Amino acid sequence: MPKKVIEVYLDDTHDLLFVRFKEPQGIEAGEPLPTRAIATIFIEEKTGEITALEIVGLSDLLQELAMA
Repeated sequence: MPKKVIEVYLDDTHDLLFVRFKEPQGIEAGEPLPTRAIATIFIEEKTGEITALEIVGLSDLLQELAMA
């Protein structure tokens, strides 16, 4: 995971967390992560760099990780 964060958005109402690590210079594609909560990692297609992470159902993901 990248070490620099340029944007963080937490929406308690929708249980959503979005973290932007880098602005993509071209097309970015989302890849789902193997979790019960909807979690997507965004990767810049040209460079393969991780640009963002979005989690919908953050509280569910935190519970899932606590059980692991």
